[in-house]
Amino acid sequence: MIALVLGGWGAGELSRSALQGADLEVVRDIAARRTVLLTGVGHVLSLAGSVFLLGPLAVVCCAALYRRGRPRSAILIALSSGGAALMFNVEKLIVARPRPPVDHLVAAAHSSFPSGHATVSAALYLSLVIVFLARGPHSAAALAPVMATVLLVAGIALSRVYLGVHYPTDVAGGALFGATWTLLVASLLRAPERQPPATGNQSTPASAIRASEPHTRGRAPLAGA
Repeated sequence: MIALVLGGWGAGELSRSALQGADLEVVRDIAARRTVLLTGVGHVLSLAGSVFLLGPLAVVCCAALYRRGRPRSAILIALSSGGAALMFNVEKLIVARPRPPVDHLVAAAHSSFPSGHATVSAALYLSLVIVFLARGPHSAAALAPVMATVLLVAGIALSRVYLGVHYPTDVAGGALFGATWTLLVASLLRAPERQPPATGNQSTPASAIRASEPHTRGRAPLAGA
């Protein structure tokens, strides 16, 4: 986490200097194109990345996974979301970047870099995807939740820029920090444990399967086999 915080400090300082002009131009251009419909969508997406939603969601998911016998998955979600929240607050104190000088459509406290919404939503939603994918072999069906997560986090990030409380580099940095932290935690925990089989549907040991199979060595295969 220390390495990520130091890297975030460097990225924050870069965004305040070399990228400040481009950042401000994008924010002002977006603010000039606001509509009633887009503002409503922006508020909904912003709520999806709020700590008032993500905090209870993380607690519920951790409790449910622990009760289902998946403690490592619960730990992954707890560490990824909690660590991301701690990290973005430390970054805000270090970088202390002012908010964009445009009308803010939502209340925003503290400094601008990085976006807390983008950081925590990327961390939590990515950890949920990792837990979901650990349930079984990866397949084409796994593409849907991955793409949905990417679109959701991107929508949350864009909503914060649209609402005027963040620069593009704030949300990009936040999403990168949150995702990187989650992947680091997942690698340290290794893969979350797979979904345990349901009661009454336990897998038959391989030795029992071999013992129950008829001896067919030397016999011709049955027709249609």
